[in-house]
Amino acid sequence: MKSIKRPIFISFLAFVFGEFIAETNLYSGIRIGIIIISIVFIVGYTIITKQQVSFLVVMFLVMGLVITKSEQATRDKIYSIEDGNVKVSGIVAKITETKMGYGIYLRKSKFDAGKNENIIVYAEDVSKIKIGNVIEVRGDFEQFENARNQGNFDSRKYYESLGIYGKLSANKIVVIDKRVNIFKENIRQLKSFIEKRLDDICNKNKWNLEILKNKNSMYEAILLGDKNNLDTEIKDLYAFSGIALSGLHISIIGIFIYNSLRRKFKFFVSAFFSIIVVFLFGFLSGMAVATIRAMVMFALRLIGDAIGRNYDGLTSMSLAGILLLINNPFIIYNSGFQMSFAAIFSIIIVWKKIEYVFQFKEKIRNLDKNKENDNVISKKDRRINK
Repeated sequence: MKSIKRPIFISFLAFVFGEFIAETNLYSGIRIGIIIISIVFIVGYTIITKQQVSFLVVMFLVMGLVITKSEQATRDKIYSIEDGNVKVSGIVAKITETKMGYGIYLRKSKFDAGKNENIIVYAEDVSKIKIGNVIEVRGDFEQFENARNQGNFDSRKYYESLGIYGKLSANKIVVIDKRVNIFKENIRQLKSFIEKRLDDICNKNKWNLEILKNKNSMYEAILLGDKNNLDTEIKDLYAFSGIALSGLHISIIGIFIYNSLRRKFKFFVSAFFSIIVVFLFGFLSGMAVATIRAMVMFALRLIGDAIGRNYDGLTSMSLAGILLLINNPFIIYNSGFQMSFAAIFSIIIVWKKIEYVFQFKEKIRNLDKNKENDNVISKKDRRINK
């Protein structure tokens, strides 16, 4: 399994290292020097250890550098736009409800100044807008702010990690192309329906249960990944107690469905429908970083079983990380990405080491106990012999 596990994990690290080189404020000559030294080291490692990993690792190292530099160039074009009244057109990729109204995520946005990138549009009414529509928006454009003091929340860095590079408060919205992404729009409608049902159950329950009242926002966060309506006090409690709404529930749901289907259906049917349900639930819950990571790892586990390969958590985690970074290299700054992957890495690698140490100590204790018992028995034998 080492011939498979090691290259994938090292490739993930190589991509991150390539991104790190691109993000550092170094002269291009120094960057090229670092890359050359890294490639020489990788090739040398391959020759010494006789493991064929060099091509894959070098490829991902260069990919990390090139993709990050390309995304930086696109981002900087948006950051060069001055705040003020602008006209923007783009494809509606996502619609979310906020406390102040609605957020419309536009991809392939075209500014009247000719700049193209993803932005978020804040609007009061989205009743005539559907996911997949091409809309034209007139409004006040504003850049996200950097943290003024070290350690403060950096909204620019946060939205960079989501692939969003600007915000616009809409004054006028016109739908110029009514084509609809049927799948995503139906998912949004289903999510809205579930939220309304949760609201009815919690606040208008016929049983008049006090425990359900005003709990709909918490259930929405747990079941649908929607934390917009969660009270600040509850958010602080979750943060203080160290509880995170992560991708763990994805794995629990997937394993439950798979084990239930296996009672009546064959492996391939059970695996196929389990993966479909898990991905649908992922889309329903908003496709957060931890959710995507859990989805990929779950799918790889079942696919590995299907083709007769042993599942390796480090490989699946690394592949999920590579897919996320290729889509948006700045996602590495997202706290969800960092905490999710750090937690999985700790479970897979660090915990095994800790477990081994404790087992080793337990074996030593057992040996000591056995020696003590042997000594006691030998003393009894001596007394009997006398």
